[in-house]
Amino acid sequence: MTSKLQTKHGPIYANNRVYSPEGELMFRCSDRKLDWYSVRGLALDYDDGESVGRAIRLTFAPRGKGRTRDGDAWYLEQQTNRCVVCGAPERLTLHHVVPAQYRRHMPDRYKSHGSHDVLPVCIVCHAAYEGHAEKVKNKLVERYAAPRDGVGWIRHDVSAIRSAASALLNWADRIPEGRLQEYRARLERHYGGEVTENRLQEASALQVAVKGPRYKDHGLLVVEQLNDADDLDEFVRMWRRHFIECMSPAFLSTTWSTEDPVFVES
Repeated sequence: MTSKLQTKHGPIYANNRVYSPEGELMFRCSDRKLDWYSVRGLALDYDDGESVGRAIRLTFAPRGKGRTRDGDAWYLEQQTNRCVVCGAPERLTLHHVVPAQYRRHMPDRYKSHGSHDVLPVCIVCHAAYEGHAEKVKNKLVERYAAPRDGVGWIRHDVSAIRSAASALLNWADRIPEGRLQEYRARLERHYGGEVTENRLQEASALQVAVKGPRYKDHGLLVVEQLNDADDLDEFVRMWRRHFIECMSPAFLSTTWSTEDPVFVES
């Protein structure tokens, strides 16, 4: 499992701060976003007394007030680049509390500009949690009739063609001449002519099943059946609770809550 997880090469949190013209902390952000404001002359450097990261003060009146809702406190506090489960500062990955295969199909407001449900977890703890997450996904298969490999596959009976091509490519020197001629004839009928080396390679890799025009993956099948905002909210909070219950993250901020808002207000 760990071979599929990618560790971050640099810090996850830059801990930069953006203040309103009145000096109220609005949100924290990456270096890239901070520079976006600065290079356009939309903000000035600001000394807020923090020693980590940088701070700017906007020179224009923003449309919104930033992270000011109840439940947004986590966004405003200084974050530490360490595993929220065990506290390890190295080999960190980004753990998406709501797995990407579901999140990608949710409405934009559930996935845009929100880092609440993307947490730093070391590769060891991440791999341990994925084992627990697999059990939940298998339960979702049954609950929503949503196979893990999706629905809408078009299956082709090409196993005999693949077998013949693989045999000619890999074991031709050990196969009786009569069987070799049978394999060549089978492939010639399939292609309607001479079988070249390129065609042998192509035939050996033919897909038994391909995604048809009505294909839907497991995540889409599940999300489509979450009928309204309440269902979507509960789905997000279910995954939050599951992570907390399974991993007991000792280094997760006390301001992070499973009941925090589940999407970013525009």
